[in-house]
This record gives sequence, structure tokens and C-alpha cells, in this order.
Amino acid sequence: MSRPTLVIIPGIGDRTAVYDLFAVAWRLLGFSVHVIPFGWRDYYADLTVKNRDFLSKLKNLGEDSIDIIGVSAGGTAAIMAYDQDNMIRRVIAVCTPFDELPSVKNRLLEDSIIVVQRTLKRFDTKEKSNILSVYGLYDEIVATYMSRYSGIKELRIWSLWHAPSVFVAMTLYALCLKHFLKQG
Repeated sequence: MSRPTLVIIPGIGDRTAVYDLFAVAWRLLGFSVHVIPFGWRDYYADLTVKNRDFLSKLKNLGEDSIDIIGVSAGGTAAIMAYDQDNMIRRVIAVCTPFDELPSVKNRLLEDSIIVVQRTLKRFDTKEKSNILSVYGLYDEIVATYMSRYSGIKELRIWSLWHAPSVFVAMTLYALCLKHFLKQG
């Protein structure tokens, strides 16, 4: 039996080394894991081009069905990909901003948030039910209200601050996240 494919998209720093460690845990949970950065550091690039390049990387995996965990800014990339390609089955957005993030100056992220807001407005109930937003009790970078959107499933975890909440979600709450990915 083949393992389900999981793609992890790092946040704005594109730090793959940290996510490679998370990938080990997710492999132990039975997934074939790929860490694919979106390229947030190239913040003057065109979002449409970045998104097309990212979708190309997903297609190069050669899979019919992919689940994605997008962390922070990576959650917006995951939702954009979900909107544009039916090979993506479910999305988990961890500490992801669905609203303007004044504390971070990155044109790519700003543009992706606008696209995600428009996308989520037109999604029907079924499309929204395939997205889970995970956020902590308090986040100094992405305020918890920014990680909430009507109709999207939510999981509020027992954690404080941005980086620790990402860590807690990807490790201590991994079984809860796996349960969401295994549904339907």
C-alpha cells in the first residue's frame, strides 16, 4: 500500500531545514513527505509566476492526490494551490494570516493574502470543509483572529507565540492533524 503524499510549505523565511525535522515525524505517521518552499524571500517577484512555479513543483511529484500543510505564509500558498489544482485533497494552514498583516512587509505575502481572501469568499461549504486552520491561544505575529475564517474548520491549540505554536502544531498535535487529513 502506498503512503499518502504530504507537502509541507514553510513560512516566510523558507527555512527548509527546520521543516525537514518535522518531516521525519510525519514520515513516522505514514506519509511520504516533501518540503517545498514557496520562495517568499523573492518578495519582489510576481505572485502569479511564483504560484505557477510552485504548482509545477507539485505536479513534478507525479502524484494524483496530495495533502498540504502550509505554515504561516505557507498556508496562503497552500490555499492558492488548492484552488488551482484538483490533485490537492486537503489543506492545513498553521498560524496562517487570512487578513492583512501590517507587521510583515513582504509584497508576495501581501498579494497572496488578497488572493486568498477572494478565493475563500467564493469557495462553497464543501471546499471550505477541506481546509483546517490551526492557531494558538496567542500569537504575536499572526493574531489569532487573523487565522480564522467563516466556514473553515478550526483547531485552537494550547500554545503561545508564533514559532512555538508552529512547533506544537507540527509535533504534539500531529495526530489530530493526521485525523483531519485521513477523513473522507
